[in-house]
Amino acid sequence: MSLCADERTTNYPLTTGAKFRIHDQYAQYAAVAAKSDVRRDDALTTQAAAQAEEARRVRSYLQAQGERYTFAEMWTRLIRARVALMDAAEGVSQTQAEFRPDADEWSIAEVLHHLVTSSGRVADLVEALSRGESANPERIDPPREETTLTIDELRAKLRDDSIAWSALTERLPPAPATTPTAPHSFFGDLHARAWYLFQRVHDLDHAGQIAKNKQAGDYPQ
Repeated sequence: MSLCADERTTNYPLTTGAKFRIHDQYAQYAAVAAKSDVRRDDALTTQAAAQAEEARRVRSYLQAQGERYTFAEMWTRLIRARVALMDAAEGVSQTQAEFRPDADEWSIAEVLHHLVTSSGRVADLVEALSRGESANPERIDPPREETTLTIDELRAKLRDDSIAWSALTERLPPAPATTPTAPHSFFGDLHARAWYLFQRVHDLDHAGQIAKNKQAGDYPQ
């Protein structure tokens, strides 16, 4: 079965990101929960169940696909997701990059800054695990923070990071052992190839976040 065919048949809906989709679910639950204490308790239970199920599904996808394919075979998936992300950032002005739909939402600039920071750390983690070394994933998911980088600088960093992932793929062994692993805060223990494929999910997650910002009614034109 080809990689493309496998993406169509997997149980994981690969066209959107995991955390981004769950965040939308939480917002819906919170709106319902605000109406009463009973509904709030029910909403929290539903939220926890949705989170656990999503984590299980995505972890299963990452582990199984990572064990099935080599890094070189998975590179096509990673790069397609990265191109989608770069396309989402293309043409964004500085004003649009700094726009937030509301105070709790990330700007496009914050999304890109977060992603390029995290991406390099994931790459280092993948390389260490593929060599059989232990690795600390604590700084993999940096918190939201403002950036002084311009949108042009962020796009350049994203491009350079994409090239670095291709170079990394050439250095990696085709199919390293599934140990050691490193824990992800949401998906649990992942081996090197699962972490490699995680970057694809992360890119799609934030491409969706950028698209949502662009759909806001007061998004600058």
